[in-house]
Amino acid sequence: MSILFFTLMGCLVRSEKDQNGADQSDNAQPVIESVLITPETGVFIGTSLTCYAVVTDEEDGSFEPSYEWRVNGVSVGDSPGFTVTSESGATVNSSIQCVATATDSGGRSVTLSSEVRLENTDPVIAAIDIDADTGPDVYNTSILTCQIEADDPNQTELTDIEYTWKVIGETEETLANTANIDLSDFEISPETDIKCEVLVTDDHSGFATASASVKVSNRAPEFIEPPSLTWTPTNGEGPEANAVVNCVTDAIDPDGEEPTVVRSWLLNEQPVFNNATTVDLSTVSVSVGDAVECQISATDGFGGEAVESVTVMVMNTEPELTGPPVIDPSQSVFADSLVSCSAAATDLNDGELTPTYQWENVTMAVNLGAGDSIQLTPSIASIGDEIRCTATATDFDFAERSSTTSVVIENKPPEMTAPT
Repeated sequence: MSILFFTLMGCLVRSEKDQNGADQSDNAQPVIESVLITPETGVFIGTSLTCYAVVTDEEDGSFEPSYEWRVNGVSVGDSPGFTVTSESGATVNSSIQCVATATDSGGRSVTLSSEVRLENTDPVIAAIDIDADTGPDVYNTSILTCQIEADDPNQTELTDIEYTWKVIGETEETLANTANIDLSDFEISPETDIKCEVLVTDDHSGFATASASVKVSNRAPEFIEPPSLTWTPTNGEGPEANAVVNCVTDAIDPDGEEPTVVRSWLLNEQPVFNNATTVDLSTVSVSVGDAVECQISATDGFGGEAVESVTVMVMNTEPELTGPPVIDPSQSVFADSLVSCSAAATDLNDGELTPTYQWENVTMAVNLGAGDSIQLTPSIASIGDEIRCTATATDFDFAERSSTTSVVIENKPPEMTAPT
């Protein structure tokens, strides 16, 4: 607009014209009474702002101005509304302006602005979880990792993360301040609750906290080797009825506890002893073929239990002859003598046994028959022949024990007869 001064009829007259040469001397300038941004506070990334300006003009009355949004002086929008985004260049404490421009019908214009400041948004922890290297179960030897998902609209990366591991109890004992923790470095009992607390802080002191917890599981005791039975005397594939049987076992607890080992003995599935390491079978009535079973349970203080059993059968004991058989007579045995054989036998399982007897002419390799006595004749025995008696004891399970005794046929002196 140009201003021209000229004299008309002795009066000084000022003429105002706009840039197009139109006379503006009678056009009043519009007035922007106020520019309001809502909301004025609590402005964060994602906040939708609205700008409103009140314009008055003597010629045109009230009308809607044009708007321009500026972030730190850079134009980012031209509508009454604006949503704050990080893409617009807005960071914490950025200046966000709304500039209102009112231009009346006569071409006169005026501008007025209002400003708000972008405030900090606290970080958000969307998820927190505790992972164990032992899978879904946590033990007092597990390595735990505290994992989080966190976000902050005002910055791309959160680096100020503090971890605190605690034992949950009447007094929360702090264990470590790292993302990972090896529970084997501490004395942790089963059934203990372990908590991970996380504090995330952004570059403008905004923060968020979260926590997660896990319970340490108990593991049952374990047998180092399967239980076994030993016995003395150690003859045969199983104990005899007079054997002392020992139940051998060794158990450990993977949680570091000392397991309690209890033995129970059963004879043919019936209990006979309580928590004895060894049993003397001679103190109970056992028979050949009876099942002797040792049941072992190893328990910890948290209800964990391991159970094993081992069984052995009672073996037969061979009968015994109390001594070699006795041949009667033992001397002055002739080719025509009547001889008898006797022996005594006992059996651990079956008691006293009656032996059987077998006669043999050893010299002639001739079987002379069975029985506890035999009548010798010259046809089966000659002077100098060895006559053997074999006594055999057989128990009810057909186990045998034999013993022998021999005599030698002597020459019989001639007999004197009276003269006739």
